[in-house]
This record gives sequence, C-alpha cells and structure tokens, in this order.
Amino acid sequence: MMIMGVTEPAMELDGCLACNVVWFDAATYGVVPEGAAETTNSLPTLAMEIFAENRLKEQKERLLREEADRKKSRTIKGPRDL
Repeated sequence: MMIMGVTEPAMELDGCLACNVVWFDAATYGVVPEGAAETTNSLPTLAMEIFAENRLKEQKERLLREEADRKKSRTIKGPRDL
C-alpha cells in the first residue's frame, strides 16, 4: 500500500500499485471535486498518473541530493581542513 498527498485539492490518498486501486475515507471523498473522473474506467489511469508524478518528484529530489553530495565531496580542501 502507498499513501500519498495531493495538493489540488489537498487530500491524502491510499492506493495499491499492484492493482491500481485508490480508495478514500469519507472525509477525503467529500473533498474530491465532482466530475474529477469522467468514468470509473478512467480511475485506474488517474491513479497511475498520480503515482507516476509522485515517483518522479521523489526521483528528482533524490538526484538533487546526490548531486549536492557529489559537489560537497569535490571541494578542494585547504591545509587547515586536513
């Protein structure tokens, strides 16, 4: 199971990557704008899209952290730093 937050509108979704199912508690369901999904057949596609966007965001953040770590390790140390 995966839990992720969505900002537009603000809500937290629970979902299963293996079966592409997303479910809502009663409070979250009330926040979903009417007509957000055209049909129930489009829900798995929307869920996959949300999961993919979240995954890309996580990968970007990880790459930025790794690049920052590489830059830190490449700095030339002066005699006082040794």
